[in-house]
Formats: sequence, structure tokens, C-alpha cells
Amino acid sequence: MLPSPRRARLCSRRIPSLLCKRGAQTLAGEGEIIGRSEDAYPYTCGMADEDTVLEEAMDNLKEAGQRIRATQSLMRSEGMTEGGNHRELLTRLSTAVAMTEAAYLEAWRRRDL
Repeated sequence: MLPSPRRARLCSRRIPSLLCKRGAQTLAGEGEIIGRSEDAYPYTCGMADEDTVLEEAMDNLKEAGQRIRATQSLMRSEGMTEGGNHRELLTRLSTAVAMTEAAYLEAWRRRDL
């Protein structure tokens, strides 16, 4: 699966990542060069601007919040709220949702500065 153009723009020259290495030529062994693969990404690995990074963070935080809420919902629908076995996990999930929402709002505020 190819990454979104936004994710590809996050690839930095200073910090090589798998995204960059898959599309660019990489060294193999002593001076051997492996050419581009057929599934190489067509994006360049330039420096990402701050807004792009914050938008990516917001997308990831939004998805994380949705997944945590889905887990809470599944646990409730399966009756896992009763008893003490899962009470601590449900508490931690509630805390995780609150922290994820706070991080999302902070990224949103910083993006609009």
C-alpha cells in the first residue's frame, strides 16, 4: 500500500526512514547500488513543513481516538464493564481518549498560530 502524499512529504533527508529508502537508491554491501524497485514511491524526500507535520499528527490522533472509542464500545457491548476484571482497563481507555483529544486540540491550536 502506498503512503499518502502527506506522509511521503514527512520523509526527511536528515533522518532516513523506510519510506525514503524504499523509493530511493540504497547501498547494498561494498559499493553495490540497488536500483529503484517497481513499487518505489514517486514522492521526494524533502523537508516537511510544520503545518504538514501537525496535520499528520491530527489525522493520527483522530484515528487513535476513534479506535479507542471502538474498543470501549466493544467492551461495553460484550458486558465487560461488570466486575473488577476490566475496570482498570476501561479507566485507562477513558484516560487515553481524554489525552488523545487534548493532544489533537493542541496540534490544532499550534497549526492555526
